[in-house]
Amino acid sequence: MGQFTEMSIQIESQSEESAEKIADQIQNLNEYLTPKMGGKEFHTSINSIDTDGNTVYVELSSGRFTNAEWQTNQILEMLKDLFKGEFTTFTADYTVPETLIYQEFDDKGEQI
Repeated sequence: MGQFTEMSIQIESQSEESAEKIADQIQNLNEYLTPKMGGKEFHTSINSIDTDGNTVYVELSSGRFTNAEWQTNQILEMLKDLFKGEFTTFTADYTVPETLIYQEFDDKGEQI
């Protein structure tokens, strides 16, 4: 069991064309990583990929912090491998939600 984690990644590229190429490649992260993982297929937790001008935004989530961190590092390594000189910054921020209110109720709607 792990701790649910959300990652927000922002990548600044040299141009809009580079941003589109980067976004397309991130969309195919599984295909890029499968040969590097000895042919073992796996599931990534990418929820969305968007571009705005020369910026790429990636959102991913995982039930474990270490999985989200690993996937984020794989995206960065892929960019350094395939897009050297085409991106200028890579920022990844994470959020671990915290439960503020938790209440249980019985079948009559009464708080337990």
